[in-house]
Amino acid sequence: MEPPGILRTERLVLRRATVDDAGAVFRYASDPDVMKYIGITPRESIEQVEEFLEHADKAWEARTTFTFAITTQPAGSVVGVIDCDVTDRGVVIGYALERAAWGLGYMTEAVGAVVQWAFTNDDVYRVWTYVGVDNVASQRVLERVGMTNEGVLHRWLAMPNLAAEPSDAYVYAVWR
Repeated sequence: MEPPGILRTERLVLRRATVDDAGAVFRYASDPDVMKYIGITPRESIEQVEEFLEHADKAWEARTTFTFAITTQPAGSVVGVIDCDVTDRGVVIGYALERAAWGLGYMTEAVGAVVQWAFTNDDVYRVWTYVGVDNVASQRVLERVGMTNEGVLHRWLAMPNLAAEPSDAYVYAVWR
């Protein structure tokens, strides 16, 4: 699967995330509210973010995961990331958005662009993700881009910011 150079929406540019984005990513990755429903604890240092972005760069080169920086137009400010993990028949997505950008529709635009791009690849039959049953805002994003709630994965989602044990998660997907 070949990644695009850039994905554009009306208000956003999604481009390959780089280590140069570490400062912007750290700004929200250290925010407990942003990280609440994410499977890692808030980042405590910019070095942790740099390690993530270095790993993301290697995964991009290996064509196993494509991590896009979500930037606003025309300023180019990084407001989040969206990961696309490549599987045998599809793509699994995950994302994070800085708190100041919540409620503006940016994530709906970004997820929609990624879904549209994914289906330009002949070997992609499914784009899916899982989301905590309490994460209503993310569920709405997925529904707005046409994903269907396929059911519950019981005790599936490790969310160390909420509980020591795995939580239930909804599976959302769109397919062709």
